[in-house]
Amino acid sequence: DILGLVYYGNGSASKVFGKPVNIGELDVELSAITSVHAAYSRDFGDKLSIGIRAKYNIGIYHTKVVRNQTTLLTDSGLNGAIRVNAATDYEAVASGIDRIDQLSAAPTQADQIRIATDYVNKPVGSGYSFDIGFNYKANSKFSLSGSVLDLGVMNWYDGKNYSRKATFSYEGVLTDDPSKMDSAFQDLADSIGKLFEPVERTQNYTSSFNPKF
Repeated sequence: DILGLVYYGNGSASKVFGKPVNIGELDVELSAITSVHAAYSRDFGDKLSIGIRAKYNIGIYHTKVVRNQTTLLTDSGLNGAIRVNAATDYEAVASGIDRIDQLSAAPTQADQIRIATDYVNKPVGSGYSFDIGFNYKANSKFSLSGSVLDLGVMNWYDGKNYSRKATFSYEGVLTDDPSKMDSAFQDLADSIGKLFEPVERTQNYTSSFNPKF
């Protein structure tokens, strides 16, 4: 539905107009992490070797959509005027935004180095994770390898929570004066913008890595 709304707009009679469009259920997660790790491996005979790597992770940035239930319905109202009904209930978390803003706005290289050093001294997030792998040599020509990566969690200390639950209804006004159209659409855009404007609060939180096999 999100791609359809972007491609067709909200006025396509056959695709979108008169039909509820679900632009929720979008799972987004972005993160930047640097790690210090130590690894150990051991051979069991001539064929099998097993290794493990332990990582201490330093968080730089993280954001995730926790919940998103947003719908949009465009149809006809009184006298054929376009009517828009929207409802949203979303929650997102983020950490490290302020630190990145400070780094990008640092006036000198010394300031940039100081802020970058703070990521180690006062990280916005930290956590531990593990990688486990093995290699089995069946013979001189064939071997089997497998691994599980990124088993662990991150704790984010500089966290913020953004949430909003609201409904919105707009019914356009018919007019023969083209000069009034721009202001009417601007009013609509401003109203929808206020609908999605989040309530912000400070909140430390925990996130899990996405293990890879």
